[in-house]
Amino acid sequence: MTTTHAGGTSRREAGSIPDRALRANSATVAASTDETARAFERLSERSERISPLELTSTRNQPLALGVRHFLSESDGAGYWEYFKPAEHLLLSVTDATYRRTQWIEIPRARLIKLRLLLNGQLLGPNRETILSGPQAHLHLSSGENAEGYFVAGGTETRLIVLHCAVEFLEDTLHLNCSELPPPVDAMLRDGSASATHRIGFSAEVLHAAQRILDSRHGIPSALRPAYLDSVATTILCEVLGELSNQDQARRSAWQARDLNRIYEARDYLAQHFIAPPTIPQLARMVGINQTKLKAGFKQVLGLTIYQYILERRMTVASELLRERDYNVTEIAYRVGYEYPTNFTYAFKKRFGCLPRAWKKQH
Repeated sequence: MTTTHAGGTSRREAGSIPDRALRANSATVAASTDETARAFERLSERSERISPLELTSTRNQPLALGVRHFLSESDGAGYWEYFKPAEHLLLSVTDATYRRTQWIEIPRARLIKLRLLLNGQLLGPNRETILSGPQAHLHLSSGENAEGYFVAGGTETRLIVLHCAVEFLEDTLHLNCSELPPPVDAMLRDGSASATHRIGFSAEVLHAAQRILDSRHGIPSALRPAYLDSVATTILCEVLGELSNQDQARRSAWQARDLNRIYEARDYLAQHFIAPPTIPQLARMVGINQTKLKAGFKQVLGLTIYQYILERRMTVASELLRERDYNVTEIAYRVGYEYPTNFTYAFKKRFGCLPRAWKKQH
């Protein structure tokens, strides 16, 4: 059984990922208020259990639109809510208990998603645990491929997700990529690649997420859009601020000379990922011992040396597939693989599909 809900997602019993999902024609978070309204109207027409919500400001001017979807009795109990509190920012709220584990498909859109799971469990496509409440992570959705996760059945799920476009960071928070802390800066730098990073769930963020859940009954509808905008922005700033503090603490543990050598090693690998040097060779080239190089590379850049080389190869391979008329074997050789089968395996593990299938989609 498959059911649909607003925001372009689909859920069904565990077992297989649905081939089709209800989704808006364009990324809701990047759409204007009018476009969002039309998307919600189309979604509402497709499901009798979706209730459109129009939230107004104190001046009685439309400020935010939302939808509430109640689970059918056969699916479970509870609801999903979706709001657009600000331009380029979408907020989803889940307070539901499914009878059985359900698949949630994510619409294709390049967004940074901050998932705050207060209760319940989220599982990956292979049933691996992604989050177990109370936990949180940052996920960069590339928008290139279909993504999703399972919500565990038989237990209460209370989940807050901030879906943030890069424009929100730039236009509302007035941040550019150079000012973003790791791993957000690296996630945005890596082009089309999706990425996930587990983050700490501080008491401040936990309480703010709880306030969003409680606002359905505790805040007047006329004030709720401004309230959700304020709390959602506060959560995002708290998380970015904590990541920045952690980055500063990591950097202060390294002398400037060592930091420069680590960055020099990274820059060299960025250019020579096809035939990279061994770690001992790289350490000698930049003038640092290999133990310090390995530890510093991971601590400062968030990736091991091997992971960085692999990411560079996959990023360039995806660009060649999209922009050039090379076959898979040629691309494998061009990004440093001696055996095309090894490239194909690595590509599928990274992007979730074979290179030829990925090329057809792009």
